[in-house]
Amino acid sequence: MARKLEDWLDGFLEFTENTEPPYLYRVWVGLSAISSALQRKCSLKMGLIETFPNLFVALVGPSGAGKSRSMQVGRDLLREVGVNMSAQRITNEALIRDMKMALLDPIDKETGSVFSHSSLTVHASELAVFLGDHNTQMLSDLCDLYDCDTKWEYKTKDPKLADEIIKPYLNIIGGITPALLQSRLPAEAIGGGLTSRMVCIYEEKHNKLIPMPTLTDQERRLKEHLVDDLFSMKAMSGHFKLSQDYVSAWIDWYINARENPPFDNPQLEGYCSRRPLHVLKMVMILSASDSGGMSIELAHLQRAIKILRMSEKNMAKTFRGVGESRLGKTITDLMRYIASVGETTMGDIHKKFYSDAGKGDIEDMMKQLQAMKYCKMYIDTGKIVYTKEEEDGELNNGDTIPSGSVAEPGTDRPVSDDNKGV
Repeated sequence: MARKLEDWLDGFLEFTENTEPPYLYRVWVGLSAISSALQRKCSLKMGLIETFPNLFVALVGPSGAGKSRSMQVGRDLLREVGVNMSAQRITNEALIRDMKMALLDPIDKETGSVFSHSSLTVHASELAVFLGDHNTQMLSDLCDLYDCDTKWEYKTKDPKLADEIIKPYLNIIGGITPALLQSRLPAEAIGGGLTSRMVCIYEEKHNKLIPMPTLTDQERRLKEHLVDDLFSMKAMSGHFKLSQDYVSAWIDWYINARENPPFDNPQLEGYCSRRPLHVLKMVMILSASDSGGMSIELAHLQRAIKILRMSEKNMAKTFRGVGESRLGKTITDLMRYIASVGETTMGDIHKKFYSDAGKGDIEDMMKQLQAMKYCKMYIDTGKIVYTKEEEDGELNNGDTIPSGSVAEPGTDRPVSDDNKGV
């Protein structure tokens, strides 16, 4: 089936341009939608390792940041193409049952043989509800299912209740606040386990304000094209092929990324170890986005790394407060306040935080933030000015985007490492 759009992700971002959710939320909702459509029928083989394009994505931010609204658009498109989806309020047993019932037996286009797979997407606007409260069995099962083994066995104390899933493929996207993410997971699970398999996209506010949303005729046609092309991606099957330009750039980037991880934050240590795996999943998705030829090019690698680096700029904020002192949450809130207003005074800070900390504690926190060069206090005017944020895991300058002559989609500019469009 011929594609209607030159690039599906670009089309999705255009379709959602006149909505309020943050740009990166929309990017990852789009990537997750493609991943859901591809299912387990597409993969990348390198040596003995086979990688599948499933993603675990957490849209992280305060209430009202646009997590649910951004996901709704992607969920509606997936429903139109008949992607198997599970409820967000679900038990371990029900999730396993849903995956088992999702078993399909399509014909592999490359071999002509029957190819069984159990592909399921979880779209959880309230990810905290899906994860449960310190549900260690659910967390363990999700970690196992992420790896897409050939067969996944579910064992219980009663052998009669044991079950198995043939060729599982689980794709998850959900919205959650930082506080709920930290409270729902055991402390020892943060930094490894499920959080190392998740890409956490942190945003604090809407991209723009749209008091009166409208849907133009052009946007209606664009939605039809998005649905048609999702159907095309859902019909894809086989193994992605790698271009020589991609292979050369991947080798250089992989070695550099391993030797120069982007974070030194212990909460992101596990993420850094799986970062190349996230990129491999993304290049498959981006290849499917712009064609049905299943060829992975240098441009896909460049774009994947750019998206990931943009996403990593705020990623450490997801785990602020883990292991902190009694004032940990207050100092985190104070940092967000200073960054949001840009300029303030001690008087304003005392008024805003008087119920959270005493005068001495507030003054101690301000001294700490000044020592971190997070803000600067001017004695003559009494102004406190936000300078720049010292993230625990600031991006390592050695982790660069592979060079090449490929331009950004739709432009004649070379791909760059900035916070602009992807």
